[in-house]
Amino acid sequence: MYRIGQRVVFVDCDLPKHPDVIYPKLNEIVTIHDIGLTPQGMLVLALKEYPKPLRGEVNGIAAICFRPIDETFAEETIARLTKEIKEFNYN
Repeated sequence: MYRIGQRVVFVDCDLPKHPDVIYPKLNEIVTIHDIGLTPQGMLVLALKEYPKPLRGEVNGIAAICFRPIDETFAEETIARLTKEIKEFNYN
């Protein structure tokens, strides 16, 4: 479901927050740098924007705290708005 380099949005979750992990802000869009599993088998994501925790080596956050984003929607919206602005400027 997730891949390295993918952009995701932090939606939070009901899991307790680890005091050494630096979490994104709610609804912040971030990039997956690495994917791993905890010893308990939970999928965790390491983020390009938050590479180091307060202590330790890996700033991993449970994957269930994120959702994928569909960037094609944004690209289509920008293209449509750009076209509308150009048309407005010529009229």
